Amino acid sequence: MSEVITLTGGASETIHGTYAAAQTYIAMSYGSTYDAWTALATDDLRKRTLAAAVRYLNSQVWNEDADTFAERDLIAAFATAQYELAVLILADASLTSSLSAGSNIRSVSAGGAGVEYFAPATLEAGTATKLPPIVQRLIGAYLGSAGVTVIGGYSQDGDCESPFSDCNDYDREEPY
Repeated sequence: MSEVITLTGGASETIHGTYAAAQTYIAMSYGSTYDAWTALATDDLRKRTLAAAVRYLNSQVWNEDADTFAERDLIAAFATAQYELAVLILADASLTSSLSAGSNIRSVSAGGAGVEYFAPATLEAGTATKLPPIVQRLIGAYLGSAGVTVIGGYSQDGDCESPFSDCNDYDREEPY
């Protein structure tokens, strides 16, 4: 399913899907960012966005179902996510160097109406994603965690070893 694309100067990158599939997918999509990608002057420029997208995806931490390029390549959503990411990278080249897709904007107002965020979305707080929303929806289920241990409680299957609660509390028959 993957293809090696060659850029001007001889550099190459293995992408998910194919360059032809990327062109077809993006040409069938609607919006100015998709039109901008299609309108790029050369194949090399389009291929550079795909190369940047796959490098960015490869830099993420993936769970055991997608922790190698070969495993991700078997999942069709990774090609689609890469195509979407290529378009987004063209629109904002700083996207791949952003810490998260969250926002630290505290308030926004226009014409008397406003919105204030009391808890801004950040990756550190676990309220933002590492990937843009459309990419997150496509492949977010395969994201792993880097050194994070989660201790479960009542909703956990199997033996409960949470230091925060007695696992047998849910068996109470007394009314609350």
